[in-house]
Amino acid sequence: MGRRPKYSRRCYLTLEPADADALDVYAREEGLPAATAAARLLLDALRRAMSPEADELVAARRRVAALETEKDSLQRRLRAANTADQTSDLPRWEWPVEDLLADRDWWELLLPRLYEVLGRQTHVYDPSLIVADDRGYVDLPALLFPPIRDHAGVVAEWHSPEYPAHAKRHWQHHAGSSGIATEIAVECQAAAMWEPVVRHVAKALSALEITSLPGADPVLRIRAEDEIAGAWLRTLRRLTGADRADLPRAL
Repeated sequence: MGRRPKYSRRCYLTLEPADADALDVYAREEGLPAATAAARLLLDALRRAMSPEADELVAARRRVAALETEKDSLQRRLRAANTADQTSDLPRWEWPVEDLLADRDWWELLLPRLYEVLGRQTHVYDPSLIVADDRGYVDLPALLFPPIRDHAGVVAEWHSPEYPAHAKRHWQHHAGSSGIATEIAVECQAAAMWEPVVRHVAKALSALEITSLPGADPVLRIRAEDEIAGAWLRTLRRLTGADRADLPRAL
């Protein structure tokens, strides 16, 4: 029997003009016809793509990508640990205010418990000013510090570290305008009392958090709630100017 004949297959490639020019330059440098140069390049690339080394290269690239992701995660955890180290020796309500407000999960978990202690006394508020949660309890921080707005909408809410700055700028921008003097005066006052009130609220939430830990004495929880509804609330009223402190007269 004779040798089995071999057949060649012709492939036609269409290249962009710039790619075709580059192929012509390469072929001239190699001293080859353009078609031969194209075939050689195609076969070299095909063999590399189908070789075991190609699979190893893909796997290596995947490992590098995974390591980059792990590195980013470790860097985020390191930054968080550094922040925790800076504040670990301080009670939460004495943390830098940016760090104190950054833990939104903590606020959202404990604020509803504070509202429960204060009760649903919505009848004592101006109905137009009531800000309540979905259970009907007054949302205390939002009531004390309404959102700062401009023509585009809300620019700062109570839990933004920039709230006092926005309140001051809003007051300065509208100072002297007719018809909104009372509203602007409230915003100016809010800028001054914002941080002390935020820290005072954090004290109450910390008390509720500690007395919610496993094994906590229920009597201590009762006392904490009683203090919040009494002495803590009186201090809050003084901080906001609702009550005056009984200070001694000058000698």
